[in-house]
Amino acid sequence: AASPERIFDAWTDPKQMVRWFKPSDEMSSDVEADLRVGGKYRIRMTAKNGIEHVSYGEYQVIEPPERLVFTWSWESGMAVGTLVTISLRRVEGGTELTLRHERFQTEDQVREHAFFMAEHFPQRAWIAVELLCGPDDSTRLSRVQQLGKTTGLPLVAAGDVHMHSSSRRILQDT
Repeated sequence: AASPERIFDAWTDPKQMVRWFKPSDEMSSDVEADLRVGGKYRIRMTAKNGIEHVSYGEYQVIEPPERLVFTWSWESGMAVGTLVTISLRRVEGGTELTLRHERFQTEDQVREHAFFMAEHFPQRAWIAVELLCGPDDSTRLSRVQQLGKTTGLPLVAAGDVHMHSSSRRILQDT
């Protein structure tokens, strides 16, 4: 089992990132990273047939070994300016890693990313659902439920929890 320190290094050290930061062993990768807030990174993944996929971004938060936040964009324009948060927590027997990827601009980007996660992280990925008590919540929930069915990813509640029944008290810390 790996420690949070070791996993944090795997996400931030270019020499380690080239070994695993690619969707399959059929690809090679080249990584440049300036690990500081405001620093840039660039990851070029190359398939055996020569097709390249290049992602890039900027580090927003660096808190070794618990948290790393960075923007994520593809040179192809598929997703631009999304935000990735890596949270690491020491647990018995190793480390729990939570990856949150947000700020997708279109439903197609969300769908494409969900299929990627389902394929590459089977049984280890889920879709976080946050409803804001707005007029389109039921429509949003239906779309997310359909995405969950299509990809096989389970849905989990995320965000703030509020009680909306006058007969119930607001939740509070005790």
